[in-house]
Amino acid sequence: MKAASYHRPFAKRSSFRLPFRYVLSAVTIVLLVYFGVQFSRFYQLSPDNLYKELYRPYPLLQSPIGKYQQASRIEDFYGKSSYDSVIRTAKLQVLLSDKEALLTGIAYLETADAFWAIAPLKKLAASGSSPFHDVGEYYLALAYLKNSDYDDALTVIQQIRNQANHQYRGTFSEELMDEVKMLKWR
Repeated sequence: MKAASYHRPFAKRSSFRLPFRYVLSAVTIVLLVYFGVQFSRFYQLSPDNLYKELYRPYPLLQSPIGKYQQASRIEDFYGKSSYDSVIRTAKLQVLLSDKEALLTGIAYLETADAFWAIAPLKKLAASGSSPFHDVGEYYLALAYLKNSDYDDALTVIQQIRNQANHQYRGTFSEELMDEVKMLKWR
């Protein structure tokens, strides 16, 4: 007589194990896709791309100062997109108005010289009473970004985001701040 066998060759699988495998496979696929996208974003990210995405030329017509003032030589050169002449003229002047400092900083950005753009824009951003304060802070953040000064860029961006009535508050999203932080890690 044969002994009783407890082995069942066609044992029914647990009803829990099969769906669990499918769920685990789906979660794994989703995680792989998510991390693949993040990895791709990280390696395609560059300060130049962010800068190009954010940069908007400053039109002279948008000036917060009245339209009846006499235009300076710097404004004339800026209006003609002669950025090298703006920079040369600004270097010869002893004292720049707030508008001239802004236009000089933007001219440096236009000539891809972000390092020199920081000084006039920083002076402008520090002056809370200037009608060009908001614009100066915006271009200062861009200058820091272009110059790869990510900590300073994040500081200025956070200052802009913290001011409820700042003209450029909506320009800098939380996602953009995360991208700047990712640039720091590279």
